[in-house]
Amino acid sequence: MATLLIFTLDAEAFALIPILADLVVHYGLSPVQLTWTLAVMGLVGAGTIPILARVGDLFGIRRVMIISSGIAATGAVLAALADGATLLIIGRAMTAVGAACLPLLYAYMRSFSDSNDSVDFAAGFMTAVIGAGLVVSFLLGGFVIKVGGTAQTVLAIIAALAVLGFVLLWLLPEVSTRVVSSIDYVGAGLLVAALTALTLGLSQGNRWEWTSGRVVALLVLGVAGLLLWVAWELRATNPIIDLRVLGRREVWPACVVAAFGSFLAGSFVLTASQYMATPEVVGYGFGMTSFSIGLYFLPLGIIIGFGGLTLRPLLTRLGLRDTAVLGGVISTIGFIWFTLDETPSRTDYLLIMVVWAFSYLLMVTAAAAAYMRASRPGEEGMVAGGARVVATGLGALGPAIVSAILTSSFIPQTAVPQGTNYNGIWLFIAVCTGLVTVTAMLIRPSETRSDLAPNTVLADEGDSAALSVP
Repeated sequence: MATLLIFTLDAEAFALIPILADLVVHYGLSPVQLTWTLAVMGLVGAGTIPILARVGDLFGIRRVMIISSGIAATGAVLAALADGATLLIIGRAMTAVGAACLPLLYAYMRSFSDSNDSVDFAAGFMTAVIGAGLVVSFLLGGFVIKVGGTAQTVLAIIAALAVLGFVLLWLLPEVSTRVVSSIDYVGAGLLVAALTALTLGLSQGNRWEWTSGRVVALLVLGVAGLLLWVAWELRATNPIIDLRVLGRREVWPACVVAAFGSFLAGSFVLTASQYMATPEVVGYGFGMTSFSIGLYFLPLGIIIGFGGLTLRPLLTRLGLRDTAVLGGVISTIGFIWFTLDETPSRTDYLLIMVVWAFSYLLMVTAAAAAYMRASRPGEEGMVAGGARVVATGLGALGPAIVSAILTSSFIPQTAVPQGTNYNGIWLFIAVCTGLVTVTAMLIRPSETRSDLAPNTVLADEGDSAALSVP
């Protein structure tokens, strides 16, 4: 179930990359429409993911997953049936709501895990399916084009998977706890508005120019909105996201490490694939097809997939903090080496993929296990959603930084970036993983919490009590 849902979400993000040219032709997209087709999922997801994750605590994680995946499945079908840009963009916007299933799945697995071992296995399982889904979904678009399919074929496959995932979710049992509380509509509205403005400004900065009035206005509104939201949440009786919970030493460093791992994974895959697709005639690159690139990423998916399912003994032996630190050290050393290699070969790229696979596996799994252990029953969705808030911000900022580094200089009389610009990106990743290593040292592992969060009751009691909550 988790594999199917996450594969569908990853496919929406990565399977479209190899089919962009066909997407433009098939749907008659203008450059602006293509930009919105790619950006709309991040914009919608920025605000809805943390809100829906917390709503899962209040009304039932399974119930909210069914609703969000149902909206996503409907959107995927609309996108597959679209005959133009408008319906395609609307469909992808609806599909973005399904991204809330990711933190909800973390919360769902935590709610059925009552020991350190079971929580650690749940974290490893989620790492496995996320990593495998990312790579396989990237392979999907290239394979479909290779066998003569079109962009609409890819969207139809994604729609079928989304519908199947929605149907299968009904087989899951419901979580046994509920949070009996009123909904903080003001806090929810402020968070949605602030994150949407900030994400839009960051994602469109390179296109609209960073000094343009609309980009500056969006960034100022986003930051001001977040500050206002923080002030409101600290005073609210029933905050939509309790910042005091996220501020616990057992929670926030782990959320940051996990978020950085997710952000850097996407940056690495996109940058490496662009290098490998560059024709060798420009002086670097391998001139590989999208399908060949997908095959090249398979070792990464295999390592993360099998590693996530078998990592629990290492987590027990080393501890969560030291495991996350080890992952950061491996990545930092590996990318510093890769930065110094001015003419990397295909073998070098395979090696750095192996390095990244192991470092991602260790960092993200250990960090997720740490914040899952520290989540009390009744706040699982809120904590997982908080981690996604950080990942969303980084996810919006990362492509802008990567694009700025990559386009900092070009081969004379061409629009092709200098090959050395890629080394700048690898150095950026090395610096980020160095910061992750330092942050990981701050992780304070805890035993799996079994004490209920405030206002949390058993599901039957919660359903009855919710009727009387204003």
